[in-house]
Amino acid sequence: MSIFFEYFLDQDLKPYSTTIGFAKKLVLLIMIGFLSFSSCLAQDVTKQQENELLVFTAKDYDRVKAMVTKIANYIGTDPNSYKISIVANKDFNAAATFGKQLIIHSSLFHLLKTEAGLATIIAHEMGHVERKHLAKGISTSIAASIIGSTLGALSGSPDVITTTQNISYLAVKAHSRSQERSADLFAIDLMNKLYCSSPGKIEGYKLMLAKETDVAYASFLRTHPMAQTRLNYMIELIKDAGCEV
Repeated sequence: MSIFFEYFLDQDLKPYSTTIGFAKKLVLLIMIGFLSFSSCLAQDVTKQQENELLVFTAKDYDRVKAMVTKIANYIGTDPNSYKISIVANKDFNAAATFGKQLIIHSSLFHLLKTEAGLATIIAHEMGHVERKHLAKGISTSIAASIIGSTLGALSGSPDVITTTQNISYLAVKAHSRSQERSADLFAIDLMNKLYCSSPGKIEGYKLMLAKETDVAYASFLRTHPMAQTRLNYMIELIKDAGCEV
């Protein structure tokens, strides 16, 4: 349609200049109005979709509770020792904090279409708890900070202080990536045993990959491994176990 209008507006129509001039303006006004309406409509749809990501119900809590109970029973820990909090948040995320507190964003219930996909994310966070990553992470951070500060103070050089701080930062990041991989392996091992025939185990990781904007060569600066790297080793482990991806 745009090609037609471009042709129409470029023609030499001097004999009909008055009428055509009015027609040109009318066509342009119609097109501008249509584009403005389309833009507003698209914004309304996007806003509505974002609002939907904030919605969750008691059934969603029950789903998470059932998954936590299933996983906890399998690994021999008390399901009731875990506390579950669901937060109205459109960002795709979940987290584990001290006191075995699991924080689940409401968006997961809308963006993840399979039970295995949601269970994998929950198992990953439980992996951080069961492998005591939170305490280890703080210990590593404190140790790196002390070493960096000590070396910098002994040298007395601002450049050395900055360098040791950067080295400490990278050490913490590398430790964090190691913990993420450990939690991934914990989750996939459980999924292969508890949800072997269920598809969608890596659904959440595919969503992470789609949203990932960091370049590969900067992966060493991240607290999490690159999503494609995680997908690769998880798919391999699932297939090696003879399970449905």
